[in-house]
Amino acid sequence: MKPKSEASPPDNIKAADSLTSQTVPRYKVGELARTYGIHPQTLRYFDQEGLIQPSRNRETGQRYYSNFDMQRMTLRMQYRNLGCSVQETNRIFQGCDLAEMGEVLQQCAQRMEAEHRLLEIKERGLRRLRERIGKISTHQGRYFYEKRPAMWQHIHMVNGSLVKSDDARDVRKVLLDTMPLSFYSFAFEPAPPKDDPNSYLWNIAAEESDAALLGFDRIPTAQYVPSEHCVYTIFSIKGEAPVSRRSLDDAMDFLAHNHLTVNGTIYGTAIIELGGTDSENTRYFEVWIPVRES
Repeated sequence: MKPKSEASPPDNIKAADSLTSQTVPRYKVGELARTYGIHPQTLRYFDQEGLIQPSRNRETGQRYYSNFDMQRMTLRMQYRNLGCSVQETNRIFQGCDLAEMGEVLQQCAQRMEAEHRLLEIKERGLRRLRERIGKISTHQGRYFYEKRPAMWQHIHMVNGSLVKSDDARDVRKVLLDTMPLSFYSFAFEPAPPKDDPNSYLWNIAAEESDAALLGFDRIPTAQYVPSEHCVYTIFSIKGEAPVSRRSLDDAMDFLAHNHLTVNGTIYGTAIIELGGTDSENTRYFEVWIPVRES
């Protein structure tokens, strides 16, 4: 919508007969921008979108804004703060009734709810990652009795081959959207199959306390894994070597020395990968080993 053509504001703009007018052109672009601490280009953008209709001096092309334009500008910022698009704001300004206004605000509320959920996922994920990284310096190569949190998991890979199913695809999408709150987790059975001693699984998992937020527990083929008392440690692998049972050799030596044996599925979690000065990256993993006395 093109700006209205008007004469320049009269010098006596503050005359009594114009003080109460909402439509008298009063402010230049720069003056109004400085008054509210915004960039002049923001006002020009509002002009182009038809949200404000300033007057324009026929001779110079200079735009002038009235009090009504100023009010329109602040209302536009109000709706922007609520998450309204330009199209929705135009809808409000151009023939929107109360029912339609309610619909627009409902859409804003739904978007805010989704934004709050994503922010909570990020905050929780950041907190979890910092906790795991914080343990590396104190727990790597040492052994502690800890309770592994309950979790939901879905099989991602079996012996290096991806599981191909709709649910597996959906859970990988959850992983990409919500890491590090969701994470990769490996699993070793206590007694490996004789025909495949290196057999292992990679799962995509989330702690029980986070699963509902992620929608993880609503994936039909996801599995619930209850909490369990375990021996806990952290180990690292340099370069690109895969996680294998040999990665747990030191932990198995610790169990044997303390007359303990594995008493259930061993679960581990990938924590972080860091670059090294020797050009080889180092990957860190935490592992929970359920045990019983021999």
